[in-house]
Amino acid sequence: MHLRNRLKQHRHARPKSGIVELGLLKPATVHQEFRVLRRIFSVAVKKKLCPANPCAGGEFPVILKGLFRPHKELAPLRKDQVDLANRTVFIADSKTPTGVAEVPLTDIAVEAFPSQIEIAGPGPWLFPGPLNPRGYQTNFNRPWETALRKAGIPYFRLYDLRSTYATRLSAGGVADEWVTQMLRQTDAKVFKKYSQMKLQMKREALGKLERRPNEKELVGF
Repeated sequence: MHLRNRLKQHRHARPKSGIVELGLLKPATVHQEFRVLRRIFSVAVKKKLCPANPCAGGEFPVILKGLFRPHKELAPLRKDQVDLANRTVFIADSKTPTGVAEVPLTDIAVEAFPSQIEIAGPGPWLFPGPLNPRGYQTNFNRPWETALRKAGIPYFRLYDLRSTYATRLSAGGVADEWVTQMLRQTDAKVFKKYSQMKLQMKREALGKLERRPNEKELVGF
């Protein structure tokens, strides 16, 4: 949201006559600002002044005709890539070679996919475009915002669920190398970016460990 708003703002100059508003900020300028902010938080985490880096999971979007073009792998998904019998989905198009893979489905996903296939109609796409039946939907912002509003959840980016996915797997005891594979990445650094809250969870666990002896002493007294 910060990046989206910042890209809509204008540059300002300060001549002798006063402040003058110029053209829109360049994406490169906003990108550099974001990198500096992310670096500041990284240093704060290392110095234990901040539990996690809120900018670590963010990616600077590509600007195309004023619109964001985030990486979406499910958007061009075809019905024949969904294998409900074997409970898998084949991702054929990804931004990285390791992203092309067969992905296992959870029980909830297995229940949800048949409904989506029925809603999609006779075409090949799992998420057909509302204005172009022969193409697939490329923008999920409006349905995502509607879903959050109906659920009474404050807005957050759909892409942020990737970080939640990695963090919950890690918190559930899944080994780091397995989480990296389930993210369909080969670089362990990517896993660290998506699981910044793991350190905070460890601190909370240690806090519970410290409280238990005190609680037992109080009960005994």
